[in-house]
Amino acid sequence: MNFVTDGEEGYHEGKPGARGRKMDLVLMKEDLVFGVKLASYALGTRSSMPILSGLKMEPTGSGLRLSATDLERAVQCEIPVENHGEEETVVLNGAILSQIASRLPADDRVSLKRESEDGNVVKLRCGEALFDLPTL
Repeated sequence: MNFVTDGEEGYHEGKPGARGRKMDLVLMKEDLVFGVKLASYALGTRSSMPILSGLKMEPTGSGLRLSATDLERAVQCEIPVENHGEEETVVLNGAILSQIASRLPADDRVSLKRESEDGNVVKLRCGEALFDLPTL
């Protein structure tokens, strides 16, 4: 695991997702829960800036980088993935993702797919559970 906190590296780096590209990742539930919980420590709660409630998910060559900031602190970690699909960055509501991830079936794989052409929804599947998560 790689950790970057308190702005050691710029939070706003990376490539924004492009229309028509499709994220398709598979990872272990335990890895997702760990990464989301860690990155959630820096989620903002300011209602005037909803993007600060977002958790940035950026596929890299070696895993999935999760980042969050509240403009005073930033947390970034990288978790392993089983496959490396399109390297497309998305931002999801961190609180919702944290609640969902913690309640998924144990010892199971999680699939994250962004299939729609407009790119506004990420589908999270784990076992029989299926969630449509709007992007921010």
